[in-house]
Amino acid sequence: MSRILALSDIHGFTAEARLLLEAAAYEPGRDRLFLLGDYIDYEPHTWSSLNDVMELASGGAVALAGNMERHLQRHLERELASRGSLDSASSAQLQFLQSLPLHAAEGGWLFVHAGIRPGLPLERQTEPDLIGIREEFWGAADAPPMQPSGLGRQAAQGCRRLMSCSATRRRTRSERRRESCGMAPASSASTPGPSTGCG
Repeated sequence: MSRILALSDIHGFTAEARLLLEAAAYEPGRDRLFLLGDYIDYEPHTWSSLNDVMELASGGAVALAGNMERHLQRHLERELASRGSLDSASSAQLQFLQSLPLHAAEGGWLFVHAGIRPGLPLERQTEPDLIGIREEFWGAADAPPMQPSGLGRQAAQGCRRLMSCSATRRRTRSERRRESCGMAPASSASTPGPSTGCG
């Protein structure tokens, strides 16, 4: 049976992300894996995590852009503009970053990094919202659903449930990343709705 898996906000913890995929018994040919962004962090020592994401994507995973990927993309583009060239690894990373979509959909699920602006259809969502929206998305449970798909309320309620589950742990942010890396399996038979890395 095919499953849909989502993994988000790795922030450089690729070994832990691999352990999660192993614990979930992820099978690239059978399962659909959506990587929802923030694979890296501001610190350059985390940037090599992008190579693991590129490897997963070459094996069939769908990788989306998060705000951290856009940060590294701008950094590499500035470096390219000032130097005129990049080393081969950085060049490959830049090409990969430039190719990352902001959203993906499958089986009635919408995948984005941070969230969606309630009340706007997908085609009118902006990059800053898809990779960085916060309060407007989290407080959207009482907002009217998006038309025609009705995703606004489902997204806010689904992420609130995920947040309330993780908030009860009372661990530090880095401990939560190491423990869960934001992965939430979703059966394709489940009720369709959006899935986000939730910023």
